[in-house]
Amino acid sequence: MAVVAALLAGAAPEASADADVRERPVGLTVRGKALFVDRAVASVDGHHADTRGRLVAVGPDGYEHTVRGWTYGQPVSAGMTRLTIVIWRVGRRFEPGTQLCAEFAAADARACAVIHR
Repeated sequence: MAVVAALLAGAAPEASADADVRERPVGLTVRGKALFVDRAVASVDGHHADTRGRLVAVGPDGYEHTVRGWTYGQPVSAGMTRLTIVIWRVGRRFEPGTQLCAEFAAADARACAVIHR
């Protein structure tokens, strides 16, 4: 849980693939080096029963494909803050300009981070 808290708190960036994006109610944290993404953590405000999130990539050409499919989230509380999070190990390289986006079935919003050098 300490790792999750550090990711959600916005730990200091380590490389250029790192990003922290918040498009209420969805948030996305991406960690990696250069164009290689190691992991991604997505969150949605509130505790939602049986909510699922997925990670999609939108290439520079506009083509969208699923990177990690629908995954059940786990509720996390820190004081008055309540979130549902999903953690994915991505382990792949992306083209410059690719958008990595997180979306949840429980929200009508999407948070996207642009992968660049």
